[in-house]
Amino acid sequence: MTHIPRGPITDGGPFPPSKLPQVGEGERAMPGVAVSPVGVQNSIKARIAAEVRVNLLGGWDAIGGGRENAFITAAAGYRPWRPLRSDRSGLVASYAGQTGPKTHKRVDEALDGVLFIDEAYSLVSEGREDAYGHEAVQALLKRMEDDRDRLVLILAGYTAPMQRLLKSNPGLSSRFGATLPFEDYTPGQLGRIFQLMCEKNHYQVPGPTQVRLLAGLHWLYQRRDEHFGNGRLVRNVFEGAVRRLGNRIANVTPLTKKLLTVFEPDDIDLPGATPEPWEDLLSQPWRFRVRCGGCGKESTAPANYVGRRVMCKQCGHRFRAEWGEPCLPGYDAGEKGGP
Repeated sequence: MTHIPRGPITDGGPFPPSKLPQVGEGERAMPGVAVSPVGVQNSIKARIAAEVRVNLLGGWDAIGGGRENAFITAAAGYRPWRPLRSDRSGLVASYAGQTGPKTHKRVDEALDGVLFIDEAYSLVSEGREDAYGHEAVQALLKRMEDDRDRLVLILAGYTAPMQRLLKSNPGLSSRFGATLPFEDYTPGQLGRIFQLMCEKNHYQVPGPTQVRLLAGLHWLYQRRDEHFGNGRLVRNVFEGAVRRLGNRIANVTPLTKKLLTVFEPDDIDLPGATPEPWEDLLSQPWRFRVRCGGCGKESTAPANYVGRRVMCKQCGHRFRAEWGEPCLPGYDAGEKGGP
């Protein structure tokens, strides 16, 4: 990592423009690979990481995480944040001799900022010769070296295809070494994402409904694989809950605000969860890890406390026990297995 001394914050970052350190002064900034699972807003995290690195620290290190998506970041700039997003269509042309100039033009537009290439694995097509894609990669490699003090390059995509892309060109694989993963969202975190969707759309989630959702998310989390959807899974569950609520009250009169906005436990359904797992899940002695907002102490609450105001035994602070991490007595919810 390039060591950058602290300095006053200006419009150009922590250093005035005349004092901006250059790559090559001291240690060179280390390029790296940051990977993350599906559905954890990888594009947003990559751009935030680039903004922090460019505006506050200078240079670039691997920032990111997980299993199924990859952000590949390289070379470094010390200029104000100015992202430019692109994909294969913005770099690869349809006719011979046009890809190189097209890629160079896109890089020129991103100089003194960030070039973010989404679905970068599509640059080189799998299973067939792709001369145009390789030409774009070669142009990017050249500009990474020629303009390494003026450009932050971020390649984003799923892990397996990105590994294939790296292996397609020795110049790529030699430039990216460090990897730092983002983990899958936990059941409690997924529950809070669901709550945010509900608040945005004016729905309410009472305690019994929270318990059913968290138990189901725990069941899916323990059996997750590379297709585990994280935030996308929660969005599908939310949309399904809205449909089930609508079907439930379709023939009810008169309609009230409570009927229209409060999710009941039966409104929650999860992909792959048949009635048998639901019956087994809901019969378990669930407890939920909650944290006091006063002293920060973590404790476990039984299912019938979820959604209610409780008092911390440590400091006496009262808070609402919501969206705690589900667990069972004698079982760590962070490990695979579970009911």
